Amino acid sequence: MRILGYGPDHPDIVRARICLHKKGGVLEPHIWGKLLPTWVPGHPSTYWCHARHILLATTYCQLSRLSAEEDELIRSLRQELYVEDYSSIDWPAQKKYISEADLQAPHTLVLDVLFALFNLYDRYHLTSLRKKATAEIYELIKADDIFSNSTNSSPLLNMRNSDGGFSSYETRCGSWLLENINCAETYADCMVDHTYIECTSSVMQGLKYFQKRFPDHRREEIRQMKDAGWGEEFKSYKFRKYIQHTISQIHQTAWALLGLMAVRYPDVRVLERGIQVLIDKQRAIGDWPQGDIATGFYKAGTLHYSAYRNIFPIFALARFTHLYPNSPLARQHLKTGPRHSTESQTVKH
Repeated sequence: MRILGYGPDHPDIVRARICLHKKGGVLEPHIWGKLLPTWVPGHPSTYWCHARHILLATTYCQLSRLSAEEDELIRSLRQELYVEDYSSIDWPAQKKYISEADLQAPHTLVLDVLFALFNLYDRYHLTSLRKKATAEIYELIKADDIFSNSTNSSPLLNMRNSDGGFSSYETRCGSWLLENINCAETYADCMVDHTYIECTSSVMQGLKYFQKRFPDHRREEIRQMKDAGWGEEFKSYKFRKYIQHTISQIHQTAWALLGLMAVRYPDVRVLERGIQVLIDKQRAIGDWPQGDIATGFYKAGTLHYSAYRNIFPIFALARFTHLYPNSPLARQHLKTGPRHSTESQTVKH
């Protein structure tokens, strides 16, 4: 807001500054808000693509000593954002400080030792080696732009991991031991790309086999709710255990129905009750309400994925109609269309 021209006394800026100062000022953001050292252990090609891209870019900035020309706005921001005198800050010492509100992945002893070595090398580095490293990093950045069509995310085609599953963006390149040098602090388990259930096409076969062997597993924990839908709190991701939501969620109800239909769940009444939830909650304009947070990543990031609330219900309704065309619910839906929610509707033109 300050860069856009708002003054330091704007009410929103004042509130934000007070909150920031209570958390220690800008000296305590996570490491991706600071300039990284010039060398990191392990080849960058073994990192997860997002960690690799961020570290490459920030390392290039640090090696090149990129900086903006100091002006009145920058001088003013230094007074507004920092609780210390800017000129007295010991920058190398700040690598180990981070606000408790942001900390998800505390430093390991290995990382602290490496940071100490980084500080030493940064002070007594070889100029010729630094120039060579800077040029090579820049070439890697350009090559990644070309390879990914400037999206900086690897294509996820024919990239199955050695464990048979798929990761979110690319084949897992490095060992889980790289998590010991995770300097992101705000994000956990982000140094390598892991295999994820939602990315693995073969997971449904495994679930079907598991259900046969253990039919009562978590029957009382992950269950259809009273309104016949399904819902899980986002907190489940943070605390690594299932936490039932108080309200069924559109996207999760659709996911549950798609999973049950994939394994041909024998009790069609359970499916019909869930399908009815999707029909009843569809709005007059044809879409579904947003609901709670759809998903997240690394304990700290939250994503709505607003298209989920429409894509997956449509997918579930179509799959149900295809698999169970003789169901009264399917015939009624095909003949008359969905019943619309009684929620107030707003159509933007």
